[in-house]
Amino acid sequence: MNMKKVKFFALMFLAGATLFTSCKKDDSLPASPTISFANNVSSFEIDYATMANPYTVPIIPTVTADGEISTFTVKKKDATGASSTITVTGSFSGKTTFTETFNLSIDSASSFPLQIIFNVTDKSDQGMEKIFTITRKTGSSGNPINTYPNKTIVSAYLAATSGDQFMDATTGITYRHDASGSNNATFGFISGGGSGADILCSGSSLTFSQKPASWTNGAKLATTSLTAAEFDAITNETELLAAVPATIALNDVQGLNTTYVAVLAFEDGGKKGLIKLPSSFTNAQDQSIVISVKVQQ
Repeated sequence: MNMKKVKFFALMFLAGATLFTSCKKDDSLPASPTISFANNVSSFEIDYATMANPYTVPIIPTVTADGEISTFTVKKKDATGASSTITVTGSFSGKTTFTETFNLSIDSASSFPLQIIFNVTDKSDQGMEKIFTITRKTGSSGNPINTYPNKTIVSAYLAATSGDQFMDATTGITYRHDASGSNNATFGFISGGGSGADILCSGSSLTFSQKPASWTNGAKLATTSLTAAEFDAITNETELLAAVPATIALNDVQGLNTTYVAVLAFEDGGKKGLIKLPSSFTNAQDQSIVISVKVQQ
């Protein structure tokens, strides 16, 4: 065998050894990690007509890896390209599987569609990207309202009352009279007084035992002839404002257990809205009532 043939076979041996080693190394890598969503649903459609604003969108991703998870990041990107980081609160480091629930608050003013972008890598630097898309329903109202259904408030007549007696109707938050922020309340509820059950704003001259400190926000009330069914049918700002009286100037509406009013109107900080009241009032001193509110955004 001459020298040229020896060199040829030597080179072929080295090339084969290199190829074998490379293939063996690749075969030893774990499979790339995966991201999946609950019920295999990777999108959510917001409908102004049936959902309050802001909207809570639940997203539940599960990450699975053959090797240990090294990084897990989440970003929100809107139609304009603007993006922001969403905090991951769960612990995933060193795990091979990981699930976290994201209850995202999405405002109707967002630029849709929104992309929630999930990225995972394992310790072998293998990764995967998965996108959850949030859209707005085509044809849904372009002038949405906020709806706060089935809010419970209790009478502020007795000092022993422990529940929330006041509500900020622009945000849907209810307050005890002595809670921080209660001075922002639009109205409160009193039962058991001489005049019967009352809804009142900060300008009311009625005397009662529990009142927020520095409650001077200046909200006003008005009675309406709306029925509960007519309140329920309102889905957008145009319908809401058409149902609100031209004048909203009362500091309180008294005697609701003797003269029934199904729906009151209010104005608070330039925003107008409606309050659906229960069908009856017992006038018990410790009564609680369940109300619903619809208000301009």
